[in-house]
Amino acid sequence: MKRIFRNLIFPVLIIYSSIQVSAQEKSAYIARGGMTIGFGLGPSYQQSDVANSTGGGFDFSLGSHLYKKDNAFLAVDWKFRFLAGRNYAHDHRINTDNTFTNVRYDFFNYDFELGLNLNRLRERTRIVITPFLGVGITHGMVSTDLYDASGKLYDYSVINTNQSKSQIYNDLIKLTDGKYETSIVNTAAVLPTSGIFVGYQFSHSFSMGIEHKTNFSLTESNSFYVINIDNKIKPGSPVDMNHYTTLAFKWNLGRRYTRQTQNT
Repeated sequence: MKRIFRNLIFPVLIIYSSIQVSAQEKSAYIARGGMTIGFGLGPSYQQSDVANSTGGGFDFSLGSHLYKKDNAFLAVDWKFRFLAGRNYAHDHRINTDNTFTNVRYDFFNYDFELGLNLNRLRERTRIVITPFLGVGITHGMVSTDLYDASGKLYDYSVINTNQSKSQIYNDLIKLTDGKYETSIVNTAAVLPTSGIFVGYQFSHSFSMGIEHKTNFSLTESNSFYVINIDNKIKPGSPVDMNHYTTLAFKWNLGRRYTRQTQNT
């Protein structure tokens, strides 16, 4: 949760400042239909058997309404999303064979998602809240850095394991050459996804907000519906998940909106 909070601080400040600029207008918008396109970019990380994951990605989406009526409490949306990203993880915990685990996880998501939009709230306040669920194909590629620049296995005995976690991590980064030459996972699987979008509708066609989504496996063994994103199974660790937080920009390209003015 601390990682998610840190990732959200800057985008939230951007949205808050923009809302303050437009707060003098007391009008809301009622959407009539049309396609919506969006894109975003932001940080990502993997929740898995390997610690210290950091990364980033970008996404593109195309969607529309399945159900939408003026003044209805809820609306139902659909969208197709393409997401690409890369995570790195260097685990500070020494393995039983006196090595340390490092991985690079590249991922491509092709997801179909259904969103439940709080329509009446958006009409009256311009605040957009949409939780969503979906499923899609994830192509995951995991590599590890086993050899140094001379082609020899890393000598991890130079790492002082009596240091703090952060210092061990820093020493690992200095030791490795950053070339993840050994592929250990390259597979595609059908994975579910879930998340939420919280944003603000700035005009008749443009909205911006923060979106967090998770693609997760159901077990830990690579299969048609599982990608082991660290190629490791550690008892007591959570099931592998990939988290992505984006600053999302959305445009409606359909018919014009009807503007509804509220009394101040």
